[in-house]
Amino acid sequence: MSETTNHDEKLSKSKQKRMAEAKAREAQRHQKAMSAMWTVLIPVIIVALIVTLVVIHKANQLNYSKYLNDNGTIANLNIDDYVSVDYENMSFSRAELEPSEAAIESEVDSAIEAHTTLSTDTGRIAEDNDTVGISYTSRIDGEVHETIGEDSEYKYTIGSEDIDEAFDEALIGHKAGDNFSLDISFDEDSYDEDYAGKTVNFEVNVKGIYEEPEFNDTFVATYYPERGTTADQFRQSVRDEKFRASLKNKISSSISLNSAYKAYPKKFMDYQTKVLAAQDEENLTYYNQMYMQYTGQAMYGTVFDMYGVSSQDEYDALLQERAKTKTEKLMSLQYVFKHAGLDISKDEIKEKAGYTGDDEAFKEAVKTYGYGYMAQSILDDKVCEYLCDVVKLTD
Repeated sequence: MSETTNHDEKLSKSKQKRMAEAKAREAQRHQKAMSAMWTVLIPVIIVALIVTLVVIHKANQLNYSKYLNDNGTIANLNIDDYVSVDYENMSFSRAELEPSEAAIESEVDSAIEAHTTLSTDTGRIAEDNDTVGISYTSRIDGEVHETIGEDSEYKYTIGSEDIDEAFDEALIGHKAGDNFSLDISFDEDSYDEDYAGKTVNFEVNVKGIYEEPEFNDTFVATYYPERGTTADQFRQSVRDEKFRASLKNKISSSISLNSAYKAYPKKFMDYQTKVLAAQDEENLTYYNQMYMQYTGQAMYGTVFDMYGVSSQDEYDALLQERAKTKTEKLMSLQYVFKHAGLDISKDEIKEKAGYTGDDEAFKEAVKTYGYGYMAQSILDDKVCEYLCDVVKLTD
C-alpha cells in the first residue's frame, strides 16, 4: 500500500471520527432541545387533556332536574292543558285498608323488644324459648374458627336452632356467669358450610337472660307518651298510623287511574328516559355491590338482566313506557298540587331528604341532583297526605 493511500485512509478515519463526534454533539443538542420542549409541552398537553375530559364529562353529565321547578313540578307547563284529575270523587274501601291485628301486635312486640334488659340474676335459670345473652368461641380441629359476642353479648333465643338443636339444649338450665363446653357433629348438609360434616367445639359463656317488660299503661306512658298514656291508646295510634299509610299508598298508586290526560310534554318525557337509564345504572352498581358482600359475585351482569330484556331495542321501549308512566303520575300530582295551593320549601327538601345538620352533604346532593329531582318524592307524599283528607271512604 502506498504512503499516499495510507495517509488518505488515516485522514478518512480521522474525518469519520470527527463527523461522528459532531453528530453525537448535535444529537445531544437536539435531545436537550426536545427535552426542554417537552418540559413545556407536557403540562400544556395535560391541561388540555383535563379540559377536554371536563368538557366531555359536562356534555355527558345528566342534569336530573332539567325541565323541573325546584318544588319537583314540571317547569313551564300550564298543567290544566295537559291533565285533569277528579280527585274529590276518588273513593276507597276502609275495610280493605284497615291493618290486621297481627300487624298491630307486631308493633307492640317491637316496642317490648326495644326495652328488654339483660338480667344477670344468678337465681334465674334459662328455659326453652328464653332469649339469653351469650358469647362463644368455636374451634374446628383445635383452630379458632370464630368468636361471637365478646364485646356485646350475642342475643340467642333457645329453641330457634340458629346454630343447632344440641346447642339450644345445652343452654337450658344454665344461669348468668356459667361457662361450659360442648362438641357438636354437624351433618354434611348443614346450612352452615363452614361447619358441614365437621365436629365443632363451642366454648360458651352465659352473660345473662333477657327479661321483657310488661306491656301496660305504665310502659306506654314511660316510653311512648307520643302514642298516648294507655296500652289501648298505643294500639289505636298504631292502627291509625298504618291505616293512613295504606291509604296514602293506595292514593299514590291509583291517582293516574283517576286522571284524564290531554297531552304530553314531549321534551320532558324524552329526557326522562335518560334519567331512568342513569338510575338503572346506579341501581345495578348498588345491587351488585350489596350482593358481592354476601355471595362474592355480582347479582346482574347488565341492566338488561335486571329487566329481563335481551336487546337495546327492548330496553329502549321499556324506558319509553316507564318514562310515560312517570310523566303521567307527575302531571297528576302537579294538577292536585296546583289546585290545592300546596308548596314545598328548600328547607323541607333538606329535612325530608335526611340532611338536617349536614349542610355540606346537602350541598353536594343538590349539586348532583338539583332541588327539582330531590323534591319529587316529597311532592308525592305531600299531595297524597292532602288527599287523605279529601277522598271518600266507604265502609
